[in-house]
Amino acid sequence: MQLRSLGLPLATVLLGSLLGGSGSMVAQSFPAAGVSAPTQRVLGDWRGSPGVAIARSKPSRNPAAIDLGPAPANQVLGRMLLLLAPAPAQQQALAAELGSLQNPSSPSYHHWLTPQAFARSYANNPSDVAAVAAWLESQGFAVAPLPAGLGWIEFSGTVAQVEQAFGVQVDMVSVYGNTRAVLTANIAVPGALLPVIAGLVSLDGVLSARVLP
Repeated sequence: MQLRSLGLPLATVLLGSLLGGSGSMVAQSFPAAGVSAPTQRVLGDWRGSPGVAIARSKPSRNPAAIDLGPAPANQVLGRMLLLLAPAPAQQQALAAELGSLQNPSSPSYHHWLTPQAFARSYANNPSDVAAVAAWLESQGFAVAPLPAGLGWIEFSGTVAQVEQAFGVQVDMVSVYGNTRAVLTANIAVPGALLPVIAGLVSLDGVLSARVLP
């Protein structure tokens, strides 16, 4: 998946979580000027919402990968990463804020946000993230504690659960002697959750080098 199709680069979208989950301050914390709290975008009940495919959500496959065929249904996939997408207005505000943080002439230069401050202004609405986590749990997945920045959800489960929940086949590939599980098509999610889900960017906690911009 080319991350430019998801809006901000992955490192930017997940910035709040990468700062650390403990809530410790990286540097001076300051309020995000002119940015309102994340709005709720999951407005319907995902339980009765039909599945909708996410365009361009199939990660690019390394040309050197050798397809080994369908993955075993009972194979456990650990540390899968479901990337969440903030609202367009938040993405624009964050891009402007990042520019200020890197601009020596700006009063915000190197005044880093805490993960919690990041989440309050630039991440997803906590209730939206909770709804996505509840859907994953309803599909039998084990969901890890949510990161402070609410930029992604880490979860684990079997190949069969992934194929059932996301409506996509999982194959095994070999790349330079390393075997990985990969998606064979775009994923589908309940339509009510579509505004906050960007894509399933890893089936093993490791991002392919081809995913990076």
